[in-house]
Amino acid sequence: AAAGGIFPDLFIRRVADDIELSWSGASIEFVPDGLNFESGAGQLRLPVRDVADVMWRMLEWAAAHPPKSSAQYRDQVAAFQAKVAALRNVERAALARAHVAPAIVGMVENAFAGREDLLDGDLAANDAPYIPELPPAVAMFGGVSPNLGTNDVEYLRDQIVHAQGGCDSDDLANLVADRQYNPLGVPYQDGCLFAEELLEDIGTSTSDFVDVRAMCSRLGIDIQEATLETDSIRGVAVAGDGFSPRIAVNGRHHFNSNESGKRFTIAHELCHVLFDRTRARRVAHASSGPWAAPGIEQRANAFAAYLLMPRTLVLAHLPDANRIERADVRRLAQALQVNESALVPHLRSLGLIDVAQSERILDELSRDRNRRG
Repeated sequence: AAAGGIFPDLFIRRVADDIELSWSGASIEFVPDGLNFESGAGQLRLPVRDVADVMWRMLEWAAAHPPKSSAQYRDQVAAFQAKVAALRNVERAALARAHVAPAIVGMVENAFAGREDLLDGDLAANDAPYIPELPPAVAMFGGVSPNLGTNDVEYLRDQIVHAQGGCDSDDLANLVADRQYNPLGVPYQDGCLFAEELLEDIGTSTSDFVDVRAMCSRLGIDIQEATLETDSIRGVAVAGDGFSPRIAVNGRHHFNSNESGKRFTIAHELCHVLFDRTRARRVAHASSGPWAAPGIEQRANAFAAYLLMPRTLVLAHLPDANRIERADVRRLAQALQVNESALVPHLRSLGLIDVAQSERILDELSRDRNRRG
């Protein structure tokens, strides 16, 4: 940035195999009156190489051409040069493990002993200190709660190991190839659009409800049900180059206490399999609430809601879409085989009920649950 230049705050972070650049567009100090950033807030994702190569060359150049500074800055310059030199000798294993929660690094290392190919990423071709593509194990354990136990770590390991050596079915490969890389826009809009496109591409096996299990079977995606020790993981998805696609549903998560909840989890993970593959064309993903990337999880939730409750199917089951009451919600949820708690906000998103109706029906649902409890 040139001296005196006016730029928005820029934030740089790694998200899977991308570098995310985001800016707030907010006013900064010393901005002249009436000046506003034209682009406003926004974000952009680029391949890791496109950003890391430039940053590394910049660091190397700066270390090799220190400024002619006064004595008071010599120690700072020397410290900077030492940091750059240390980066030249960083081990690839250390870089990969930096993306895993420290609390479970030891368990993950033990679980993948002898399978370092799934845990240690390869350094960049020019020996710059970064990993262009995160290995499958790091991609999975980089987004899970750090309070996992040994048994859960080993279960997640087994999902990756057992899937290795497989491949997508032709139908699934075609769907993925048609979309290639999908940058994250507005999560809710993206999720609904992707679900609508999928329904148009492959249709549904029944006119009454969307059979997401049959859909996954048709695409060659194996579905498993497990009971993990942790309740922080709702579902797991593994897919991509060199892996057979699979989805695991954690029965201990409260969301999966009934079949309707499990169907939503399967639809959520299906979004990851189809749309959230990295630039390496693979995904090893464990949905785990606040530890997962918020935008990607919001998109997957919107996808699942629209896939299981498309507008045309919702309207087909409603006798009077202009007047929806509590009893209508109950019947509609049963027909679509979804939870009422997921249906109500979706009806609001579709514009079929307003905020007041949504809150009133949710209050009635809460009172019904309390009476049953």
